[in-house]
Amino acid sequence: MSIYLDNAATTAPDPQVIAAMHAVLTGDDANPASTHAPGQAAAQRVAQARAALAGLIGAQAEEIIWTSGATEANNLAIGGAADCYEQARGGPGHMITVVTEHRAVLDPMRALE
Repeated sequence: MSIYLDNAATTAPDPQVIAAMHAVLTGDDANPASTHAPGQAAAQRVAQARAALAGLIGAQAEEIIWTSGATEANNLAIGGAADCYEQARGGPGHMITVVTEHRAVLDPMRALE
């Protein structure tokens, strides 16, 4: 018998999420960066989702950044923290991680070395 504990990588989405995604993925929406009507409809859906999520966590809508996954999010967070510290202090900061960390964290940390 095995017990798999990495639910973050395998947990099925909530049925409400699947329904919302199905409506978007099978609808007439297009690239939200496009200026045509379908693109603008998609942009409106993205804005509504951003506002809803911000409301749930007590953030401002403009503070919500969508990423394609954890690797991209880790890169943004680690790089952003390093840039913020450097701008505030006028020089590079010091960040620490451990060798057991995921490569999505280790790789950007190595790049900062």
